[in-house]
Amino acid sequence: MSSEQPTATKQAGLSEESSEVVPVNPPRYDGDLTGRVLSDRYLIEGCLGAGGMGTVYRAEHTLMKKTVAVKVLHPDVVGHGEAVERFRREAQAAAHIDHQNVCVATDFGEMAEGGFFLVMEYLEGNTLDETLVCVERFEPRRAIHIADQILAALHQAHSLGVVHRDLKPENIMLVKRDEDNDFVKIMDFGVARVRFGDEEDAKLTQAGRVYGTPMYMSPEQAAGAEDIDHRADLYTLGVMLFEMLTGTLPFVAKNPAQIMAMHMTEAPPSVRERIPEARIPKRLDRLVQKLMAKEPELRPSSAQEVREELEAIKQTGGTQSWMAFTRDAADTSGEAFRQVAHEVRPHIEQARTWVNENSVVRGVAMGAFAVLLAGLLVGPVVYLVWPEGGASTPEARIQEAKNLTEERDHYLADIDASNIVSVLATGDATKAVERLDKLDERHGPSAHLSFLQGRANAIVGDWTAALENYRTALELDGRYASEDRLVDDVVARYTSENDAQVELSEQILLEQLPEAVGTRRLSALARLGDTSAVRRRAKEALETSGRYDALPKWNRASIELRFAHGCDSHREQIDALVEAGDPRGLEVLRYYDRQPRSGCGTFKQSDCYGCIRKDLAEAISALEAKDEAQKDGGTDAAKTDADAKEAPTK
Repeated sequence: MSSEQPTATKQAGLSEESSEVVPVNPPRYDGDLTGRVLSDRYLIEGCLGAGGMGTVYRAEHTLMKKTVAVKVLHPDVVGHGEAVERFRREAQAAAHIDHQNVCVATDFGEMAEGGFFLVMEYLEGNTLDETLVCVERFEPRRAIHIADQILAALHQAHSLGVVHRDLKPENIMLVKRDEDNDFVKIMDFGVARVRFGDEEDAKLTQAGRVYGTPMYMSPEQAAGAEDIDHRADLYTLGVMLFEMLTGTLPFVAKNPAQIMAMHMTEAPPSVRERIPEARIPKRLDRLVQKLMAKEPELRPSSAQEVREELEAIKQTGGTQSWMAFTRDAADTSGEAFRQVAHEVRPHIEQARTWVNENSVVRGVAMGAFAVLLAGLLVGPVVYLVWPEGGASTPEARIQEAKNLTEERDHYLADIDASNIVSVLATGDATKAVERLDKLDERHGPSAHLSFLQGRANAIVGDWTAALENYRTALELDGRYASEDRLVDDVVARYTSENDAQVELSEQILLEQLPEAVGTRRLSALARLGDTSAVRRRAKEALETSGRYDALPKWNRASIELRFAHGCDSHREQIDALVEAGDPRGLEVLRYYDRQPRSGCGTFKQSDCYGCIRKDLAEAISALEAKDEAQKDGGTDAAKTDADAKEAPTK
C-alpha cells in the first residue's frame, strides 16, 4: 500500500505507533440506516440487533441479489481508534479463516459520512446462549457435536496464527444446515490476536491489558499476560462445554473481578459432581477439567487433539443411552463401592473360597463377578456382598442375584416383552417408556416392570416418575434394594435442588431401603456431599430418624469434622477419628489434606487449613499404620463384626 493511500486506521484518526486517539473531527452520521445504500451495492433492509459498539442490519447485495448482514460501528465510537482497530481485526480474521464453521466476512469499508461497516454472511438461527436459556442442559452427544465444530474452526484459525480470545455462547450461532439443526458458526473476532505470516498485529495485545468475557476467560487472560496463545481458546471451550453439560457456569460470583480471580486460583469443578444425575461419562469429565487447567501447558496441546479425544468419547460412551449409562456404571457406582470396599474385604475372600470349593456353581459365580466388574447392566447388577443387611451367606447372596435376574427374564418372556431391554440398549428410552407403560396397564403391578420403568424414565429425565417407579418396585419386591443402579438414582435426586424429588428420595432412603443401606448412603452424603446444603440435609435426616447416634464412632467423627468451625473444633474431631482407630476415617482426613493451600485471605493466597495441616498429617499417618496392621493381622473381619453390632439393622 502506498503512503498516499490512507488505511482505515489513519482515516479514523489512529496513530500507527499507538492506540491513542488523535484529536480529529471525523464526519458523523446519526439515526437508522434502513433504506440507505452503502458503497453503491448494499441496500439496508432493516435492523437485526444492536450491541455496545455497533448495529447489525439485514441488507441485500443489489447486484448479486444476495442477503447479507452488515455490521456498522456506532457513531459515537467511530472516532475511537481502538474501536476501529477491533473492527478491522474482525474483518481481517474472518476473511482469512476460510472454514464452514466461521461466519464469513466478505467486505469492509467506510461510508461517505465517516462510519465503518463490515459485511458478513447472513445467518438465521439462535445463538448458543439463547439456546441454553431454553433447555436445562445439553445431552453429552449434542454438546460434543457443537464443541467438535467449534474446535474444527479453531484448528484452522490457530494454524493461521489467529486466537479468538473472546469465545462465548453469544458468539456461537446455531443454524440449520441440511439435517443438522446445530450447525455452528463462530462470530466476532473483534479482540482476536492476529498473526499472518511473520507479522503480528500487537496494537491490542499489550501486557497488562485484559480482553475477553470474565465468565469464560482463561487464567492468563484474567492476569493480563502478554503471551496469550491458542490454549486460551481451549480453556474457554472447556468452560463452554461445562456450561452445555451442566446448564451452569463453573465459576459464579457477584462481580467480574471475583470471577476472574476464581479462574486464576480455584480448581476447576467436576461436571459429574455438579450434576450427578446427568450420568456424564467420566472420560468427558476428565477432558473438561483438563481443558480448564490453570497452566496452559497442562491443557491439550491443540484443538485437533481435543477433537480426537471427543471422537473417542463419542464412540465409547458419549451418549445418554441405556448402554452409555451401563458402560459408565463402574464409575458412577464407584463411590458406593469405595465406601464399603474396606469392610467387605473378608466377605469377598470368604465368597472366593466358597466358590473355589463348589465347582457346580463356579461358572455362575465367575459370570456374576464379571458382570459386577464390567458394570454391564443387561440384567440387574446386584452386589454380591452386603456388609449391612441382605442375605447372610455367600451362597444365598449369589443365589439371590441369580434368582432376580432369571425371574425378570422369565417374566419378560411370559408377557412377550423380551426385547424391552434391547429397546433401552439402543438409546430409544422414550419408546421404551411408552412400551413399558402399556405393559404395566395390560399386565398389572410388577416389580420387574416398575424397575425398568424407573430406569427408562431416569434416562429421559422424568425423575419424579422414575422415583415413583422405584418406590413401587421396592414395595412389590424388597430385593430391588440390592440393585445399585436404583439406589444410585435415588441418592442422585436427593442431592438435587428439586424439593419434591428430594422429599420423595428421602422417603425411599429412610422408609423403603433396608435401614443399614439407607443409613450408609445418608452418612456418606453427610461426610462427602458436594455442598453444605446436601451434607446438612443428610445429617438432619439421620438425626430425625434416630439413626445418627447409632453410627460407628469413626463415622460420626468424620461427619462432625465436615461441620467443624475454627481450628480447635477441627482438631477435636481429628483427634476423635484417631481415637476411633478405624482406617475408614482416612477418607475425610485425605479430603482435607487434598484441599489447595490457597483460597483464603484478602487475595485468596492463604491456606484455609494451615492451622491443621500438621494434625492432618499425623492423623493420616496413624490411621494408615492401623490399616496396614489390620491387613497383616487379619482383623478386618473382627472390626466389621463390631460395626455390625453398633450399626442399626433391619
